Amino acid sequence: MRKRQLKRLLAKTLQNKTMDFLPQKVETEGFITSTHGYKGNIHIQWEVKPTSLKKGDYLFVLIHEKGVPFIIEEVIGNQDILKLAFINSDKDAQEIIGLPVSTGTASIPSKKEDLFPMNYTLIDTNSEFQGIITAVEEYPQQTIWTVTSENREYLIPFVEDWIEMSEPKTRTLKVHLPAGLLNLDESELED
Repeated sequence: MRKRQLKRLLAKTLQNKTMDFLPQKVETEGFITSTHGYKGNIHIQWEVKPTSLKKGDYLFVLIHEKGVPFIIEEVIGNQDILKLAFINSDKDAQEIIGLPVSTGTASIPSKKEDLFPMNYTLIDTNSEFQGIITAVEEYPQQTIWTVTSENREYLIPFVEDWIEMSEPKTRTLKVHLPAGLLNLDESELED
């Protein structure tokens, strides 16, 4: 498959406003093996059969080792044949044959906050800090997570480079926070 075709497909997929988040890192659960019909349906050979796959869920197609989300428009048969958003012809479907797929843990977000790791356990690998992400605030300059730990709230800016690992199954997010970030307000109290 040519890079130009993949870039076009990726750009086309990410134009949808409900999918305005970064491609996820996901594990391979199967592969797109062929087209099915002429309307862009695809056949998937599952290595790990999903427990329930329904209209509105996301299927992550791994392009350049990143999970690109496609909304499932239709599930045909035993979850082996799917119709994906933006794959509307046999030609479109041909472009993604052979690519790995994953279901991840995604479903259609009910609101923008659901696109962020709400209720994930945040673990700082730089210290022993652990807390639960209880709120996500969008500001023009940056996204801020409210993390609750030991009956105290911490405001932590979302910086992609700080994230070391995200584990959706255990709802854990390991980050490397800069030294002193969690103690900023303590220095104000001492004055």
